[in-house]
Amino acid sequence: MKFINKISKGMVVAVFVLVAAFGFAVLAGGDVFAAPTDDACKGLALTGADCDKKAAETSITGVIETVIDVLSYVVGVVSVIMIIIGGMRYILSSGDSSATASARNTVIYALVGLVVVIFAQALVAFVITNV
Repeated sequence: MKFINKISKGMVVAVFVLVAAFGFAVLAGGDVFAAPTDDACKGLALTGADCDKKAAETSITGVIETVIDVLSYVVGVVSVIMIIIGGMRYILSSGDSSATASARNTVIYALVGLVVVIFAQALVAFVITNV
């Protein structure tokens, strides 16, 4: 049993390091995602239209969309991590019925959380576009 606990702790640490590295890579590459907006604004300038990026970012709908996007991203990452952990717990349960049931519940709850986030994202997009 000690061997399984060491493996579980090692997997949790490894998953945490991977998520932290991935999160840092996403946060460090912020300028990459800004380039299409700049190109779009240059195109709008050619037609004589104004591209006010600051007004779009500070409007209430822009703030709500940003908050929902960030929360959806975080919950999505956590759900995937929990699915992986539940799967590993299922594999390492060695036929123990309580450990198998616990691992299965972990995967089910993570999938339910992922579905809730997807529906919440769709609901917010629907409300913002129709209000």
